[in-house]
This record gives sequence, structure tokens and C-alpha cells, in this order.
Amino acid sequence: MRSALLTSVALVALATAAHADTLAITNATIYPRPDQKLERATIVVRDGVIVAVGVGVAVPAGATVIDGTGKTVTAGLIESATRTTRARSRSRSRAPVA
Repeated sequence: MRSALLTSVALVALATAAHADTLAITNATIYPRPDQKLERATIVVRDGVIVAVGVGVAVPAGATVIDGTGKTVTAGLIESATRTTRARSRSRSRAPVA
């Protein structure tokens, strides 16, 4: 359930960031590192780059604001089951392609 909420917040943030110069996710529980938990914190994203994270971070004028109350945000979205290389099947023919 928690990962679904994180995914939802992240996808909305990314989609909104593509259409706005500045985005702020406010009042969220944020884990900028696995060993650091920030309650009721804010993330500010400008032009697709995170420029501020913390408690008491001011929301810039004109920013699109997403209320993160009750939501959890972590650093990065990683699909840990994804391989970075392509495995080659041994059953495939190795004949040259013409």
C-alpha cells in the first residue's frame, strides 16, 4: 500500500513537473536517505531538478502545490527486479543475420 502511494505521488509529481516550472510537495513524510525521516516536510522541484528538501522549506510563489499529507516520499524509484543487461537465450540460433 505504501509503495502504491509513493508511486502515485511520484507519477503525479513527474507529470506535473513536465508542465510547470516549479512544483512543491508539502506536508509529506520524506526519507531523503534510508536513515533520515522528515515529518511534514516539503520538496521543491524546479525545471525537473530537486532544489530543496526539508522541514520549513518555503514554497515559491507560483509553484504548483501537491498536498502530501498522509503520503510517504523516498529518494528515487528503483525497480530492483530489473536487469540492466540483456540475457542471451542459449536456445536461439547464432546464425548471422543477412
